[in-house]
Amino acid sequence: MKSEHSKKPPELFSTNSCELLAMSQKDPCQKQACNIQKCLQANKYVESKCEAVIQEMLRCCALYPPGRSICCSGFQKEEEAKRAARKPVPDVTSPGRC
Repeated sequence: MKSEHSKKPPELFSTNSCELLAMSQKDPCQKQACNIQKCLQANKYVESKCEAVIQEMLRCCALYPPGRSICCSGFQKEEEAKRAARKPVPDVTSPGRC
């Protein structure tokens, strides 16, 4: 007799992420995210061959506030990193500046 503790936990990551999203609340950009996955798989993960579907995803993400689309979270983090990199860094080497 096996105890309750010896049961194997469900494999959460064995399912395609698009299928997981379909099981939960509908993500407004799910279709575009799935299209990116399909395109990348079909093109051996050469991102440049999927530029059109990536642009579709970016357009969809721009329609919703941060946090509304789980699919967009990676794109939004990337945009935040780009914005942070563009911020001017104060020049602390110049004499007489506070």
